[in-house]
Amino acid sequence: SNFVRIFNFDKMLSTLLNIAPLFILILIGFVLAKIKLSDANWTKTLNTYSLNLGFPCLIFYSLTQSNISILDYKDIILANSFFLILCFLICFGLAIFINGPLKRTLPICLTFSNIAFLGIPILKQIYGESSVAETGIISSCYLFWVFTIGIGHLEYHKLGTINLKKISINLLKNPLLISVLLGTIVNLGGWKIPNLLFQPIDMIAKSVTPLVSISLGTFIYSISFKNEKNSLQIILFSLSSLFVIPCILWLSMLLMDLDIKTYKITILEAAMPVALTPFALAEKYNLDQKFIAKIIVVSTILSIISISFWAITL
Repeated sequence: SNFVRIFNFDKMLSTLLNIAPLFILILIGFVLAKIKLSDANWTKTLNTYSLNLGFPCLIFYSLTQSNISILDYKDIILANSFFLILCFLICFGLAIFINGPLKRTLPICLTFSNIAFLGIPILKQIYGESSVAETGIISSCYLFWVFTIGIGHLEYHKLGTINLKKISINLLKNPLLISVLLGTIVNLGGWKIPNLLFQPIDMIAKSVTPLVSISLGTFIYSISFKNEKNSLQIILFSLSSLFVIPCILWLSMLLMDLDIKTYKITILEAAMPVALTPFALAEKYNLDQKFIAKIIVVSTILSIISISFWAITL
């Protein structure tokens, strides 16, 4: 029937089975927090480890192990850059009609999805090791534009001016971008890293997925929704990040000539839930911290549905 052709239940089951282990790990983190075997210190420590060491090792490993030159990724870089700039412009336009901390919160949250902490592990589960290089490139695009246009926007609202020097220093100190830069140099140079050095990098890279998933579960437990007055706003914001933003990318990519796998990976990355980074930036830039924490939780839970939807329909 037409219904069966549109909703391929075998593909749906296969997708759910691929991503299920990650959400089981998230559930384990939630249970550990509930029975008091983990706490907020776990989340902070594991996220710091993953952001500063784990994911940089994963990206460096994938770029240096890839048989494809970084120059072959120019289409995916252009596609994601165009999409992110477009998203920022749309969000800046919508923010005109909003007052208070949410005015600053909207662009950074809707544009910056969880492309690293969830995106890389989930796409690795669905498409295998070969997807890691592409997700690493996509992650670098997100980080570049978020730490330039996004942080520039926040700096402007905080100081009344844009500090280009500060933004440049932040970019050069970012471990993820450093790993992309080093991986690119090794890739273009065609150099081979001795196995003695490569094995520790590989071991660290493989530790990231379970640690981040458990950390996320612990974080979800720490958020309270009692007497929540903005439930509808939180749900709408979460659905926008999971469905509306990927739709914008899908429409913009109709004009681009990308291979089908790259096309799918790019849209699935955009369909990830809201990232943890805006929460970390909230206090510094006077964002709505409680609102951000809750949309991270809600969008992460709903992403079980959204990721399955996009994986099946693409």
